[in-house]
Amino acid sequence: MKKWAELRGTEEWTIHGTKYQVANFLPAQITALKELIEVVNGELGIPIQLPKDKNGVLLTTVMEPEELKNYSGIVGHYHITKSKLDPGIKVWWDLVNEGLTWDPYAEPVA
Repeated sequence: MKKWAELRGTEEWTIHGTKYQVANFLPAQITALKELIEVVNGELGIPIQLPKDKNGVLLTTVMEPEELKNYSGIVGHYHITKSKLDPGIKVWWDLVNEGLTWDPYAEPVA
């Protein structure tokens, strides 16, 4: 039986300053996640945005407690704790390719 990563393919990403070889999400997972984000965020009025640094670049590390307190949008587990790497960075770009529209006016958190 093939390993899950062999079926999905892998890519190298840097999270928390360390490079990792991470497995990709399947297209069906990306489609389902896109739909979930659109419904949940729409119903709760949560902006469809990701945390960015002062240069507008996606944060790839833990947000400070004050940043989290004042932030409204989508976060990955890796934005909350250094003990998590998921969902990884590629998933955000896969969602964009699937047609999810991020808020272009999102303010940086750092």
